[in-house]
Amino acid sequence: STGYSANINNTVNDAGNPIFARVLVTSPSGEIVTFKPTVGGAFLVLVKIATNLTETLTGTSIIRIRSVFTDPANSAKDVALADTGLFYSATPLSDAQIAALPAQSTWKFEYFLTGNNTATPSATQFYKTRARAFTIAEGRTLPLAAFNTADVAALQASTITPATGSRYFPAPTTGPVNIGWTVPAGALPPSLIRVFGSGFNDQTSVLSTARTGSIVCSPASAADTHCSGANFATGTRLSTIEMTVSDSSGMTFASNYPASTITIP
Repeated sequence: STGYSANINNTVNDAGNPIFARVLVTSPSGEIVTFKPTVGGAFLVLVKIATNLTETLTGTSIIRIRSVFTDPANSAKDVALADTGLFYSATPLSDAQIAALPAQSTWKFEYFLTGNNTATPSATQFYKTRARAFTIAEGRTLPLAAFNTADVAALQASTITPATGSRYFPAPTTGPVNIGWTVPAGALPPSLIRVFGSGFNDQTSVLSTARTGSIVCSPASAADTHCSGANFATGTRLSTIEMTVSDSSGMTFASNYPASTITIP
């Protein structure tokens, strides 16, 4: 996948409650998307709005403008129809269209503070990108850090598939989530590692020289109950482990390992 990420911090007030009700982001093409806070999230996430106006929080801040399957047998199929938990642009672009995007483009952010139920934003800001998104072809040439084979095997062995609901990794009963990775030649080493669960995420920064890291549980708001002190609360379910790095132009590259599987239609 390739696209744009709006990293809006889930800022809380003195009582530990999110200060934002929502943020509307308008892309250079005029597409308007909505971001909202989650109880345990460090950043605001994209909202999927159905035709009946039902809202679903996605857990991601990335607007995917193009996504493909690497399997040649499925390369012509629509990823958005299979992976319904993420957010995809209403008008996906071709590689040629992405290549034609300007490096510097302006995005509008309209912030609505909690309690502001009007159509008038509490504040408005404009941000300009320093680089366009990669095309899929460009992204395929880029080496990325990879999780250690032994750690992936351990995640696979611990994955739970309930009779109803999504597959997940059980969080450790005590202590942090520990993960290791390798960095191939030409790849940027990760600077941030994090885990995602239902409505929450935890993250920690790592040095460029590090090849292992630990992610501790940290509540994001007063209503966040996925932690028990410094540990994860009993029964906490993890859905994805991710590592990211940003370059000097502001482009972010991510490798992730999810517990979930998808059915390709």
